[in-house]
Amino acid sequence: ITPYTLFDVHLGYEFNKFLKANFTITNLLNHRHTQIIGGPPIGRVMLLRLKPHFNFLAFARGFVTYHDFVL
Repeated sequence: ITPYTLFDVHLGYEFNKFLKANFTITNLLNHRHTQIIGGPPIGRVMLLRLKPHFNFLAFARGFVTYHDFVL
């Protein structure tokens, strides 16, 4: 395997406390290289992630009330 150099870019943005996004480009210059002997050449890879955050307990506390039932 010959030596190679890669440039990667990673950007993140938080829309609000419930949703975050990440955008990653690996091998920005698209230099095709092999990482494993006998493996296929790999080029640029782009990945977009959306990460929702939902706290069910906090959500339920706002809508559920507790009552004492007397029989």
